Amino acid sequence: PDPGVRFLAAKWVSDEKLTAFRPQVADALKDPALDPRGFVALATTLARLDDKPVSDDALADFALGRLADRTASAANRLVALRAVPGGHKKLTTDDLLALLKQPDPGFRVEALRALKERGDRKAAEAVRGVAADATHPQAVRTQALVALAEFGDADIGFLMQLATGIEDRLRDEAMRALTGEKLTAVQQVMLA
Repeated sequence: PDPGVRFLAAKWVSDEKLTAFRPQVADALKDPALDPRGFVALATTLARLDDKPVSDDALADFALGRLADRTASAANRLVALRAVPGGHKKLTTDDLLALLKQPDPGFRVEALRALKERGDRKAAEAVRGVAADATHPQAVRTQALVALAEFGDADIGFLMQLATGIEDRLRDEAMRALTGEKLTAVQQVMLA
């Protein structure tokens, strides 16, 4: 059950090219409780056993394939999404914006994380919509504020509204986003 032991076992199978364990490696990749480190270790092991490249791009492509696999569990697809760098060339802004519509908040948070990494201002309006939508969980809205701060599209009125609101995580993140912004005297008093 120890993830560290599983990681070392995958490394051993990979280093020694123990192809007899390929079915177990493939099955282990389906584990819904798999963490991102374990996912990468198992994907690397599988690639080595199959004599495929083990570059960052190849692993990200594998993860994207798992993400697109609708037969994989939601938890497994989420781990795959976490394994793909936000700036990966085959992961588009449109793909990430589509993930913002997933019912699972974890997908929305990870999509927002990747959008932040991309820094694509094309996504700013949709991300602002998520931050403003009170039907999203606070964790999702907070991650949207983090992404907006990265885009550099500060809407001071909107941030002031959140910074003076009652939701603590949103309030804190809105305050962080306001750091360095030029505020009027009235806005400064409101924040104080």
